[in-house]
Amino acid sequence: MIAQFFAYPFANPDTGNYVLCAQQNIYGGYRPMGYSWFLRFFHGWNDHVKFIYVWQATLNYIALISFVFTVKYFFNIGKIGFYVFALILLLHPDLLKLSNTVLSDSVFNSLTFIWITTGIWMIMSRSIAAMVIHFIVLYLAINVRYIGLFYPVVSTLFILLDFRRLKFLSIAAIIPIIMLTKTISDTKSTTEELYGYETFSAFSGWALANNAVSIIPYIDLKPEEIPDPDVRVMHQIVTSFDDTCYAWYHIKDTDFMWDKQFPGKALLGYNIQKMRIPYNYAWIYTGMQWNDYGSYLRKKYPGAFFSHFIIPNMGGVFEVFPYGEEKQYVPDNTSKEYFEIGTDKYVYRSDIFNNLYIYRVVLYYAMLILFIAVLVMGILKRKKIFNDKQEGRVALFAAGFILLYAAMSVATHPIQNFRYLIPVYPVAIMYIVVFGQRLMKTKKQATA
Repeated sequence: MIAQFFAYPFANPDTGNYVLCAQQNIYGGYRPMGYSWFLRFFHGWNDHVKFIYVWQATLNYIALISFVFTVKYFFNIGKIGFYVFALILLLHPDLLKLSNTVLSDSVFNSLTFIWITTGIWMIMSRSIAAMVIHFIVLYLAINVRYIGLFYPVVSTLFILLDFRRLKFLSIAAIIPIIMLTKTISDTKSTTEELYGYETFSAFSGWALANNAVSIIPYIDLKPEEIPDPDVRVMHQIVTSFDDTCYAWYHIKDTDFMWDKQFPGKALLGYNIQKMRIPYNYAWIYTGMQWNDYGSYLRKKYPGAFFSHFIIPNMGGVFEVFPYGEEKQYVPDNTSKEYFEIGTDKYVYRSDIFNNLYIYRVVLYYAMLILFIAVLVMGILKRKKIFNDKQEGRVALFAAGFILLYAAMSVATHPIQNFRYLIPVYPVAIMYIVVFGQRLMKTKKQATA
């Protein structure tokens, strides 16, 4: 009966693959299995699709509340600071919308917040219990979204930094690296076993090529100059298309990967016909080919790649993207079967999320400007405000995570969606509230 109180979830073209992998419990070759594991696990409790909101919202609020009260416990931020901090996070429209969306982002964000929270406990109190939870959540996070593959490196560095005097515990720093290695190795083995190709992520090859072809209109690379015959053929395919295919708006929208009128899908279709293999097999094989081609372009023209992909993509960090025009939920056949959905279409009665765009713009730019200001002042005044070494390490942990996440996002995929940078929001707001307050106190003391 409780399901009647929640609307049908938002969905997008990626939803079907997540549900199919959950239903079959088989790696689909596209994205990591973590979110499909999540769907499959809770499907055993209640198979109604409306309960996706309950599962994801519960995890989201557990993560956020734990984070908020951890910050309150370790840092004296005052009542007003605490209430502002808590309300912004608990009512953030981006987080609320994702909680009712059948995508991996909400679960990944929640795991990231718990990973950050346990990291703070490790730094501030050297808690072994927090370390154990940190490791469990870390493993789950990197198996939900591969952007989290740099998390184990961050965990290792801070374990070495904070447990270095406790040699028997500092050995635990190797555990995140073991998790990372195991995830990569297991995924390669599974891909080879199921599809016959040993690769970690075919998706990364597609993305790499999409990013790299942004330089095509600006270089003069003759096919005969390319030593590898396979890369040479792919370059001939790419250059047979008009240069307008590689304009920034096409790169940003990843048309190279998904649009049938672009080179990516052209090569995919050719491989399906020539090799007579199913779509998933061909998609993985083609992704491996595109990985070779994208790597070649990026290595041969690093300056052009930086100028025509990295710099334009940095602009996405300073842009607030609308949610899109989801007016209705139309389940595919897999979702209908798996969740026993009895409707062909559900039209949403409210458009409240899209009506909050101006609020989201104000909130985002306030966060961005204040974070940059506090970060710069913190660097300049670091000796005065970070007398407490543990607090200084939390500041380093928080700022390092935000900058690394943004850098990894810019380097690996076009930033063209509101979902991509959400994991840094709570950490950035925490940084502003906690360390901005430290700077204000220091300034008052200096003028007193």
